[in-house]
Amino acid sequence: MNRTKHPEVVTIGETMVLVTPTVPEALDTAELFRLEAGGAESNVAVHLAALGHHAAWVSDLGDDALGHRVEAQLRGHGVDTTLVRFNPNAPTGVYFKNPGHGVNYYRTGSAAAAMTPETLERVPIEAARIVHISGITPALSSTCSDLIGAVIERVRRCGAALSFDVNYRSGLWPVSEAAPILLALARRADF
Repeated sequence: MNRTKHPEVVTIGETMVLVTPTVPEALDTAELFRLEAGGAESNVAVHLAALGHHAAWVSDLGDDALGHRVEAQLRGHGVDTTLVRFNPNAPTGVYFKNPGHGVNYYRTGSAAAAMTPETLERVPIEAARIVHISGITPALSSTCSDLIGAVIERVRRCGAALSFDVNYRSGLWPVSEAAPILLALARRADF
């Protein structure tokens, strides 16, 4: 694993606990479950770390057992989690895969949804080569939308490249609201 002083890539966004039946069975009848970290931005960091890059993931988690589990799991995959903060006033988000019936999200009021532009005060964006965000984060809350705007402004000022994954989620916002925002974000991205 490459451990330069500052991360080459910084990813910013929510990761939740993903609860999945150990066999493809509906939630109402399944008896055994697996808990994993699930989040678009942290997935990017995990894959980059596996390739030997110093990738950091930035987010807030609940200061709860699930939040600590997510952080430990990502750190175990080689992701730099030193920029993660634990919020004692909000929970870690959770989602359930329900085989044959979709996904159920429980993220309203999560610690990540409470992130603000001030979250960036702890992030060495100027030292990163690439900053990665997704279209999920601005849909979580108005403060998360403001956070994404602040990320873009700092990236532009320092000359890092901006990577953007549209990752539209209809459960978070209607396409009529999301489309112009996601298009504007995509147009400002380098990747």
